[in-house]
Amino acid sequence: MKNHQSRIFLLLIACLLIVRVLVHIYFTGVYTDGDQTITWLSAVDKANGNWYTPYFYGQFYNISIEALLAAPLIKFGINVKHAVPIVSNFIGLAPFLFGAWYLKRIKQQSAAMMILCLGLILPAQYHFITAMARGFAGGLAVLSFGVLLTSFKSNVVKTLGYSVAFISYFVNPNVLIIGFPLGLVWLVNWLTDIKQKKTTSLAHIALAAVIAGLTYYGLHANNNPLFEVHKLWKLEVSIDYLTNSFQSLDARFLYLFPFLPKMGSLILLALLILTVLLFVKRRTKHGVLMSVTLLFIIATLSLNKTLDGTYSTFFPFSRMYLALPYVLVLAVSFFINHGLTKRLRNIFMLIGGVGFCYQVYDIPKKATASVQGNSGVVQVIRIDKLCLECEKLHNIQQTYEADVTVFHYKTDEYIYGCKALQPELKTVYPEYDRRYWTFMEHADTVYNTLLFMDWSMKLPELLQSYEGDFNAIDSIHYPAFIMTDNSQSIIDLYTINSLRLRPYKN
Repeated sequence: MKNHQSRIFLLLIACLLIVRVLVHIYFTGVYTDGDQTITWLSAVDKANGNWYTPYFYGQFYNISIEALLAAPLIKFGINVKHAVPIVSNFIGLAPFLFGAWYLKRIKQQSAAMMILCLGLILPAQYHFITAMARGFAGGLAVLSFGVLLTSFKSNVVKTLGYSVAFISYFVNPNVLIIGFPLGLVWLVNWLTDIKQKKTTSLAHIALAAVIAGLTYYGLHANNNPLFEVHKLWKLEVSIDYLTNSFQSLDARFLYLFPFLPKMGSLILLALLILTVLLFVKRRTKHGVLMSVTLLFIIATLSLNKTLDGTYSTFFPFSRMYLALPYVLVLAVSFFINHGLTKRLRNIFMLIGGVGFCYQVYDIPKKATASVQGNSGVVQVIRIDKLCLECEKLHNIQQTYEADVTVFHYKTDEYIYGCKALQPELKTVYPEYDRRYWTFMEHADTVYNTLLFMDWSMKLPELLQSYEGDFNAIDSIHYPAFIMTDNSQSIIDLYTINSLRLRPYKN
């Protein structure tokens, strides 16, 4: 029977791997966006030994796990356009694999199978969101790895596991959605240990908390406050926010319910029904645990940050709740014994098979639809087009012997992506550059020749006071302008003309 279970387990893993390969073929390996190219550049910088900050450039939250893991691949010669999408896709896959492995190690075979099946039945858009190099899934990947380590017998490994689990909160706070109920489970287990006069688990957790605290201190100790241009919102709690969220629950939980991407509110309804059933079945301890978890999830809806998002796959409201489907698995697991009956195995095989066929059919369609339906905050571009455009930009800079390219319009995919793909390029975005080190290097230096890229086409009328010659480049189709015989720094040029400039100090 064990061999049969192992074969099903491996088959589900294989199907899930194929799903993520399809995600790469039709989505992450084809398209990128401005935010992802910031991660590209971060990975290239780290591969070259320039570890400016572990965080997403321009902010002191959301640790860039994708850049950290992709850097070694780039160092070994893999192009950033391949390295980062592959790594970020694996990061999105990690919670399923590590979570199933952990559950299998602690003899919860049924829950392990459910985690793998979950990956096969969640909407394609869930896989797209967690496969993008945007930091949305990094915390979940780190948490799942930490939880896996806690299943080992070695006290050192176990303590490391708890430390990694705590640190995952610094990577991305969205881990709290599953971390909170897991913490309650650990608390119940700890209270049980006390009754049995076992206190070793508390020692592991206490030491792990100290390690995590020191890690957090270390992460911030070397961060220059001038690096930060995108601050985490001041979190506010309001009944109005809660009311607003309840009026649009489906939007808050887009892509989180199996098979039904636009019926996100069903996941809360399912959790509520399961909680009631736990009490009906007289599983009071688990019922109380799920009740507190539900209240916690509802409480988060009163935060202003949960209202920050769009209906686009590239900037969804639900990025805050990517861990919610795992809470659903946790709730269902309370009804199922640890072992696997023949009936359960057949059910999992059926669910996995249907889910796999669903993904093979749906991923290509949803990839195209997600890109075509994108609007607003994040600009999306085909990777092959970006590579071509960046090569052209590099040639323009060389042709006109420009010392630096100045972007007067927010096109992050070019500002950061082209620098990642063409390291010889010098680029700066005076209004809102996320790289303070680059901004000060180029913006505070006097260059003779400046190449301006301005998709707004307003720079000629805004630039009233300058030294040297400023002319449009009519021979190319780009909105490009060249300034020669310049004798001012970019900072001075922008200041004199009252153009918006990112915060800086001399």
